[in-house]
Amino acid sequence: MHQISEIYNHEALSRITNREAIFLDTNMWNKISREENDLFKSIKLHLKQLFECGKIFCPLSKDTFRELLKQNYESAKPVSEFMDSISFSLCFRSPNEIFDIEIELLIAGVIDGQNYQLNHTHIYLQISGFISSKFQLKYNHDPRNTELDRKIREFSSSTIPKANQADAFAVCCLHSIT
Repeated sequence: MHQISEIYNHEALSRITNREAIFLDTNMWNKISREENDLFKSIKLHLKQLFECGKIFCPLSKDTFRELLKQNYESAKPVSEFMDSISFSLCFRSPNEIFDIEIELLIAGVIDGQNYQLNHTHIYLQISGFISSKFQLKYNHDPRNTELDRKIREFSSSTIPKANQADAFAVCCLHSIT
């Protein structure tokens, strides 16, 4: 049985099958949506026309979305409205998630003797799914309070008592490679 989010994501992804993805960074989203000059006004018009003709869509990224959340409402409103109008509210999955999928496809291909390729469902998902399933708007004010740092401290105290933290990190990295 499918969850509603999976069905919704499938429907959105089916709309981009024959479209080219054009990625815009935050700076471009801001300039184009606010029509900062005639060039950006023209770009906005062309992007909308290409979207309406079914030729393109402009996926978002977590960084673009995060930057949008930093803006005040009056500043963010025209940008978010333009994003909604040409993105299908789709964003890139995180690079780590795509990498994991690539590894899974590679292993499945070796087992099955097939050549599996990434498709749209592996690369894009609804921005709401990304926020709720993977993305967290948190900032760790104390970087020493991380799991990696805890492991480094444990490793350095048990293996290299007099090493400083940077040396211990390098040893951990080398140890994990070998």
